[in-house]
Amino acid sequence: MTRLWTARHLGGGKLRIVIALAMVVSASALFWTSRDYTVSAPEWDGQVRGIAYSPSRQFNINDQKHITPEHISRDLAQLSHLTSRIRTYTVDGGMDKVPEIARRYGMTVSLGIWISPDKEKNEQQIALGIRTALANRRTFDTTLAASRLLDRAHAIEDAFGRERGEGIEVNAPRTLDVDVIVVGDRRSDEDALRLPHPRAHERAFVLQPWLDLEPDAVRPDHGPVAELLEHTDRSGLKLREDATLQIQ
Repeated sequence: MTRLWTARHLGGGKLRIVIALAMVVSASALFWTSRDYTVSAPEWDGQVRGIAYSPSRQFNINDQKHITPEHISRDLAQLSHLTSRIRTYTVDGGMDKVPEIARRYGMTVSLGIWISPDKEKNEQQIALGIRTALANRRTFDTTLAASRLLDRAHAIEDAFGRERGEGIEVNAPRTLDVDVIVVGDRRSDEDALRLPHPRAHERAFVLQPWLDLEPDAVRPDHGPVAELLEHTDRSGLKLREDATLQIQ
């Protein structure tokens, strides 16, 4: 009796398992069938917001030790049809030439620096990255949101004793004034941040240093900075010969 009961018990268990599996499969099939409907893709102008760039057609480690400008130019010529922004991850092995070449194709670059456990190598990378950035100011973009850039500007002001908030007069004299004037072609109409800066074209103390750093700068919607500066009052400007800006 025991053997007969066990055999029947096992047979019934297997049947229940088969039925349960059939129900699960059927439910899954019905679910995915219900999801089978046409989705209209949004309109697309053929341009991607940005692409991470690493040279193509690399087949061995020796090829990656130094990337020629010609190789970079071939790649960017193709990518420029898909995007106007690229991101890199190193300035090593010839990649510091990317911003200069990207500008020929009307592209901007978010420059990356590869950081490793090798501190000496890191210092070399950072130094080369800074030189590359300074030599290609008009080509650079950032992956940071404009609001984050403003937060960092405020942090610099705070470090130099800038006070803000209740009881502080608006536009009062301050220890240091760091502001966000333009961020590429981005626009913002928020109370905390308006881009481009709505009054930058009226202020000589903004336009003059901007022109010093970028002689061919253009304030969107208003024109070349050099021309805007000619129509402002520069009587209050004074060049500090005794002060130097050190970039570390």
